[in-house]
Amino acid sequence: MGGVTKNIKNFIFYISALLLIIIYSPGIPPHAKFTVLSVSEPRVLESIPNLKVGGLDGAEILFERQIKGPQTYASYDGKLYTGLDNGYVVRIDAEQVVPIARFGENCDSRKPYPKCVRPFGMKFDKNGYLYVCDAYNGIFKLDVKTGEYERIIDSRDFIEGILPKLVISLDIDSDGNIYWAHFSSEFNMDNVVCVVSADPSGRLIRYNATTKKNEVLVRDISAHGLSLSKNEDFIMISEMSTFRLTKYNIRGPKAGVYEPFIDGLPGSPDNIYPDGQGGYLLSLVKTHKSSSFFLSQPNMRRFLARSIYILQLPVKFILALYPNDFAEWILHYIGSLESLSPLLDRSAVVLRIDEEGHIIEGACNTDGKMFVLSSACIHDGFLWLGSPITDFAARIPVGKVFPSLLIPDSMNSTLNESRLY
Repeated sequence: MGGVTKNIKNFIFYISALLLIIIYSPGIPPHAKFTVLSVSEPRVLESIPNLKVGGLDGAEILFERQIKGPQTYASYDGKLYTGLDNGYVVRIDAEQVVPIARFGENCDSRKPYPKCVRPFGMKFDKNGYLYVCDAYNGIFKLDVKTGEYERIIDSRDFIEGILPKLVISLDIDSDGNIYWAHFSSEFNMDNVVCVVSADPSGRLIRYNATTKKNEVLVRDISAHGLSLSKNEDFIMISEMSTFRLTKYNIRGPKAGVYEPFIDGLPGSPDNIYPDGQGGYLLSLVKTHKSSSFFLSQPNMRRFLARSIYILQLPVKFILALYPNDFAEWILHYIGSLESLSPLLDRSAVVLRIDEEGHIIEGACNTDGKMFVLSSACIHDGFLWLGSPITDFAARIPVGKVFPSLLIPDSMNSTLNESRLY
């Protein structure tokens, strides 16, 4: 009995020593900031006004195992577009997915996780050109009719001495200026877990269409989704890691002021879309109550980030000796959001909000079909649901979820153009 007790004590001692080494030893990557982050505690989902529990149940699953990761949608001229995990921007037709373009150079399209291209946020301008955020390469202007494109913003260019990594979202004003955000200044796609563990290092940036110059508007935020207000007097920013919406005032008495918009959301917010009725649709990844506690514990977050790096080391060693697709997949999986997905709540949440920062109503699912929800975009009478990790697209009739949004068919496919130009 004494020997067993001694072995348990030794085990606890060695584990504790290992934890202390990982947390406090200098020089172990990642070399990022880990400080106490004070955020409002996420509110309980049931406190959302006019919440329709089960409102997203029964979503129609489309193109299962044919596509992967439709994270963002854009609708124009009656057609719907998205970006996939294999790097392609595609058009979603009634019964098929049509590839339009792929921006990365020398990418192997057969690999499920290309390390050179990943389209995320996308918006059409008033002339019908699709502007696409590529996590690795910057922002591209795409002619969806011909597949021709040009790079507008190159993420290899330093902005205020910092490279923008994980270019994630954008919106375009009536003068053609691009408001865009990158999620991190330190990590790329293989280390998303580190992004959400470290202090926020993303930025909101404005690209002046006339001077071709970038201006940093807000620093050190976990920016993910963006949407200009209808009159373009401010821009809403969904800050995924801190469960809130903020806004940057463009015009008016508070011009240049960055301030809270909606705090303590019941999940991590992602993309924001106009709802065609003067409000907006916000998708959420439902959050556990312990999330705010996690943000207040820098040592816990540092341990998680360093553990990811340590787990990746032997895989990197194998790749250096013997490059192979499976090891590349493992390397990506360890640091990606997918590795955390088993710990996430298997639910989807969509909120309707107004321009005054009020939550109007919400809907969630109970059937577990959709999770890690990143988009809720209205197109052709349906609410299209997207996720960066699912192997399908999903849709559900708008009237089933939000009956107040029932609008004429002629307006359903042009909601991305609802802001007056």
